Amino acid sequence: MVGANAVAVLRKGGREVIAAPRKAGGNTVTGERLKEAMPDRQVMTDVSHAPSFDAEAPKLFDGVLKGSL
Repeated sequence: MVGANAVAVLRKGGREVIAAPRKAGGNTVTGERLKEAMPDRQVMTDVSHAPSFDAEAPKLFDGVLKGSL
């Protein structure tokens, strides 16, 4: 829901937005299909959350995401 709301606000503001929901195959944890989904993009906003309660998971999640872009 957060992502859909962010997309609506950005589009209303005249921004070009490409939404890449998990169900479309984009994976911010592994980086899979991110480059293909968003070629030549200047900004990516990740509104998902780390899929684990393990203390190290958010660090890994953040590192993989940053390394994918």
